Amino acid sequence: MAVTKEDYRTIDKLAIDIYVDYGITSFPLDIYGLAKKMGVKLIKYSSFDDDQRKLLLKKSNDGFFVDSPNGPLIFYNDRIEYNGKINLTIAHELKHFICKDEKEDEDSEKLADHFGRFLLCPTPYLIYSGIDDIYEIMDMFGLTYSAAINALNATLHRKRYYGNKIFDYEQVLVDLFI
Repeated sequence: MAVTKEDYRTIDKLAIDIYVDYGITSFPLDIYGLAKKMGVKLIKYSSFDDDQRKLLLKKSNDGFFVDSPNGPLIFYNDRIEYNGKINLTIAHELKHFICKDEKEDEDSEKLADHFGRFLLCPTPYLIYSGIDDIYEIMDMFGLTYSAAINALNATLHRKRYYGNKIFDYEQVLVDLFI
């Protein structure tokens, strides 16, 4: 099964609902605080000894989600040099938690990547505010260079087809920042 435009739109709506439900009105998004409010415990790889950390790194260099009997957990590699990469990893794993993904197949991973990027840097906000500078995106949203490029490319792609139109379901997000 391939990911459809409707799948991406559903993920966008999910991210927008999080902004509304948690009253998020500033950037960069405090992904640690959001995870805590959502009841997800964040666990740093560095809190484990070397042998355990090697096992964690074998599972994922960046991080992963576990739905444990004691509540949802996101293990993440806090030794990654860039905070933007850590933020994106946690946002990506939050998608797996929210959507109760039972398996992480290619489609689920694509949608989690999209969710993480959109949650940290919403396309309608970039369109509304006219931000189109990679470095401004990196600074304002706490993204890595590659994530900022992805965010800008998503915005430019969207503008190519729809201009500066903000869809009805996106207006509620924009209104949070007006």
